[in-house]
Amino acid sequence: MNGAIGDYFPLAKEASNKTDFIRHSIGSFFAVFSRWAPGHNRVLTAILSFLFLNASPVFAAIPPISTWDYQVHNWARVRVVAETNNVSDSSYVAATQFMLYLRYTGLRSKIKWCGIYLGTSLTALSAPFIADVTNAGVTKYLSAGDGGGGLTMSKYTTWTNLHIAAYSRTIGNDTQHLLMGQIAFGGPDYCQLVVSQTGTSYLQIGTTYTSISDIDGRGFYLIQRTLPTLATMYKNGSQFLTDTGSSTSVSDSPLFIHARNNGVGVADVLTSRQLCYYSTGLSMTAAENDWYYRGIQRLQQRVGRAIAP
Repeated sequence: MNGAIGDYFPLAKEASNKTDFIRHSIGSFFAVFSRWAPGHNRVLTAILSFLFLNASPVFAAIPPISTWDYQVHNWARVRVVAETNNVSDSSYVAATQFMLYLRYTGLRSKIKWCGIYLGTSLTALSAPFIADVTNAGVTKYLSAGDGGGGLTMSKYTTWTNLHIAAYSRTIGNDTQHLLMGQIAFGGPDYCQLVVSQTGTSYLQIGTTYTSISDIDGRGFYLIQRTLPTLATMYKNGSQFLTDTGSSTSVSDSPLFIHARNNGVGVADVLTSRQLCYYSTGLSMTAAENDWYYRGIQRLQQRVGRAIAP
């Protein structure tokens, strides 16, 4: 036969796992064979039909074909190493599985910057897991910076299509409550993740805010704004709080993690809570928030850091 293999097995190129690859390959081959030799070799036809129909149960437990991701490789083997650090083999596998999950669910495009807290020391955080803007720096808080004035919202999105999120492993209910954020100097434009401040969590992403009782303060929190009149807080993938007040803007100061940028580049309200994940990027649907939490929770389970919801 003439032509590339993709011309005869086009579906094989699109298969996302070994089950689909085998089924599509057999099906495509069967279709080509039927056109090439109609009415001939009924035994081979029967065998191919049997394999096609039974490929799924035989290979159902086989993981996806791809166990490698170029961005994870660059993060773990290039950027982390450049920070005089390294990522263990088990952490590398967990990170790869997480990235593949983000791609499979379509969430990768929603994450513009994130840290997964894997590596042998703090300096590994100088190489964010996802850095669609560019690179960061590390102090006792994280100042996510791109070398051009810091990671500001306007460099990757607009104020009505924005999320910030963090996974807290320690109980809150204290005054060291601000996991990440920034404000306009003098206010009142806020973009900050306030979790269990003396028993209350606040949804502050804009010029308005709302609050809810929240004693424990552990787990995965995400706040986002999708409209001038709608902001939402999710806790462990489920809607937790909404704000329907009419906001006019969100501050565009550089984002700090483990603290808040007070609007002039100074960290205040530093938190002592243990974080194991943070991100910022675009807003998500309710279903995407659920998928996002499931992927992050599975990552934390794989590396032994998960908090039961």
